[in-house]
Amino acid sequence: MPVDTSVDVLVYDIDGFENGADVVREPRREGRRVICCINVGAAESFHPDYRLFPREVVGKGNGWEGERWLDIRRIDVLGHVMARASTCAAPKGSTRASRPGGRVRLRHRLPAHGG
Repeated sequence: MPVDTSVDVLVYDIDGFENGADVVREPRREGRRVICCINVGAAESFHPDYRLFPREVVGKGNGWEGERWLDIRRIDVLGHVMARASTCAAPKGSTRASRPGGRVRLRHRLPAHGG
């Protein structure tokens, strides 16, 4: 889905695979933040890392077209794929990762509060 950077917001939450560095750079030039979201609870057949998931950790469909649940109990098997996925947006300008709700969010460092 295209990102409408004309929307006046402080933060954009975008797909980390489907958007290029240009989509990250434009809002940054205007002093905005970009969060690149990557699903770590499901394998998505339309993303380039799909073929990297071993068959033994890919489960049933999760209700979304092209997505299948991952057996996240098998971090020993998924770890290398997740590490690779969580760094895919770094070259685009995102620098930090967290994992709320089964998704990785790579984002620019926000200024520290306080002082």
